[in-house]
Amino acid sequence: MLNFNYVMETTVKIINSIRAKPLQRRLFRLFLEQVDAIYGDLPLHCDIRWLSKGLILSRFRELLSYIKEFSKENNKNWHFLENPDWLINLAFLTDITSKLNELNLELQGKNRYIIDMISSINAFIMKLELWISQIRKENFTHFPNIEDEFTKQLVNKNHYVNEFAMVLEKIMNEFNNRFSDFKKITILCSFFVSPFMDVDIENISEEFSKIFDVDRRKSQIEIINLKNDITLKLHSNVNMWKFMSQEKYPILIDSYQRILSCFGSTYLFETSFSSMKMIKSQYRTRLTDDHLGDCMRIAISLYEPEFEIIASELQCQKSH
Repeated sequence: MLNFNYVMETTVKIINSIRAKPLQRRLFRLFLEQVDAIYGDLPLHCDIRWLSKGLILSRFRELLSYIKEFSKENNKNWHFLENPDWLINLAFLTDITSKLNELNLELQGKNRYIIDMISSINAFIMKLELWISQIRKENFTHFPNIEDEFTKQLVNKNHYVNEFAMVLEKIMNEFNNRFSDFKKITILCSFFVSPFMDVDIENISEEFSKIFDVDRRKSQIEIINLKNDITLKLHSNVNMWKFMSQEKYPILIDSYQRILSCFGSTYLFETSFSSMKMIKSQYRTRLTDDHLGDCMRIAISLYEPEFEIIASELQCQKSH
């Protein structure tokens, strides 16, 4: 079985050889136009962009037949394009990177709390378990590129099936190790999302005590009060936490706010720096720190001021 790094390196090499030279790129684009290809060009790989590998692999494989024909017309010695091992590995790499890209997109964006991210990670780990089981049975329902390639190549699937299952197991183990801390707060996140579900009060109060360092006895009393609060049950379909009394549920409210304040990814930090770069341009030399903070808050948050209320409170200057 070929090394995935080799597949990736050779794919990038082909793309760069086509795109690096202006003449080659023009000829390739003209060739794609003549054959009415679905795409008109190949994307350039960039290590900095976190979705780049998945995108170029997907586009490369969709244009693979045209790339083969173009290489023959231009006497390019890309012999591995006819190698069944290389093509099957390319198909698997395309499928798995596309799935990782989908997960990456789920974890990015505003208003993505750690509760949402834990749900996405746990779901992906469960998907990996399903894919491993299905691949061992030679069921490639969720891997369309592999399924397509196996229909073209007359090879023994057993060898590839075991190898691909081992790769997925390594990915699953890596996820379990990397996100092991999520398991510690999963039960609390489930409680915060659905506080009226049946739970072991002693068990969940112990988790509150471990993670938030709160009085276990008081947390037990608050949980019991919450589960029997008829008024809050009326708001269970919406964000009931904003209707809760701080005096009655101080531990639960504080713990809930601390969970929401956790940063599950660096997305907000990265967007903050990007926004600050746009705000602090060379044309705004008199921008103060206070004004910068206000501009950053507007740029990053989704809060929309009530302009009508603000305007109604302002006194218009009357003419004399």
